[in-house]
Amino acid sequence: MGLVFFVMLSAMEAGTPPDQRIPTVWKAVLCTALALAGGTAFGLLMQRAVRRMSPLPRGATMATRRAAARVIRRRRLTGDPLVDETARIAARNSLRRSPWSALYFPMIVFLIGFTANAWSVLERFPWPEGILAVPWINLFGFAFFLFLLTATLPLTARERKAALAFLNTLDGAGRTGSGTEEGR
Repeated sequence: MGLVFFVMLSAMEAGTPPDQRIPTVWKAVLCTALALAGGTAFGLLMQRAVRRMSPLPRGATMATRRAAARVIRRRRLTGDPLVDETARIAARNSLRRSPWSALYFPMIVFLIGFTANAWSVLERFPWPEGILAVPWINLFGFAFFLFLLTATLPLTARERKAALAFLNTLDGAGRTGSGTEEGR
């Protein structure tokens, strides 16, 4: 992560005269500090998010998880106890997670990408060389990161709605699974 910050900072200084640039040593120190702070914040955030989750049953493979996701979307049990139990736990975990926690990573990506593309577009704004000098890839990136932000909210809402409907279907059928999660 520190290397990404270093490259990003160096790229931002590309048009700056050499005598006005930040010395490489200071860039390395700043980027290392940013990487340590960012890594620590991300680790604490993930620890908080994972602590609230219930573990999936033993023997749950990726195929079981995919089948459980299909069960949640379709709101129908399969009859396979492992898949059904995995779906029940995954649905409860989805509802336990804060709706905003699903936005932390897209927001960080959005802010970095949006800022970098906006900087690149606005830095050369008058475009004296004409329309061919417009940084089209950055305009595309600018639009893509706006799309990323607006597409994440409905997807998160749809996932939570499906999980809630699946659990309501289970409760309506009188099948809440094993008693391990009943008290929560």
